[in-house]
Amino acid sequence: MRRSGGGGERRLMGEKGERIAAVNDGDAFLGLVSVEDIGEALVVSSFVQPRDRRRTDAEAEAG
Repeated sequence: MRRSGGGGERRLMGEKGERIAAVNDGDAFLGLVSVEDIGEALVVSSFVQPRDRRRTDAEAEAG
């Protein structure tokens, strides 16, 4: 599995019935990820992205 940042990995893992997948960046092995890990990361990012947008908007209005 390649690192991509999208939710497609979880879908692919589900289709293949796999619970754990290797994460690589090119030839470099980065580690293992589970379906649960991906779900948790998506939940966290859903809270972080709006906060970052609000911060960027406030900075643009201030200066």
